[in-house]
Amino acid sequence: MKKLLLIPILLFAFSCKKESNQKQNSTASLLVAKWQIQKDSDNFFYTNSSLNYHSIENYDSSYYLIFNSDGTGNNSGQFNFTYKVNNNTLTFYDQAYISGGLNFPADTTIVAIQKLTAHNLNIYFDFLVNEPGVDLTENNVYEYLTR
Repeated sequence: MKKLLLIPILLFAFSCKKESNQKQNSTASLLVAKWQIQKDSDNFFYTNSSLNYHSIENYDSSYYLIFNSDGTGNNSGQFNFTYKVNNNTLTFYDQAYISGGLNFPADTTIVAIQKLTAHNLNIYFDFLVNEPGVDLTENNVYEYLTR
């Protein structure tokens, strides 16, 4: 009897894992494209969570992200990165680069995928400002279009 109960449990466990892997593969395959940034919405909060500043910036077609199927990508021709997708979490591994005479070190950024369709990508992340005397959190939502 115990063996009969074990079979449905195992079938359920394996089907859930397969479904999760299919969703992850679907997310990764939808992501492979050149994404033109359309808008960046920023909210700045102090420690007490009161909104200090809100901005929306629109972009022209020179700002984009490219995601290749091999896990590599490029940001507006400025620098290369690698990436990994885990469900609705996108992790960027930025390589060190120089832009405008400034050196930028290698970095890892984790963002949440809020929306991903064949034509729309919205990503969200928090950025903590760690400067002396400043305790500020910046929330960012980037909206991209493709195809």
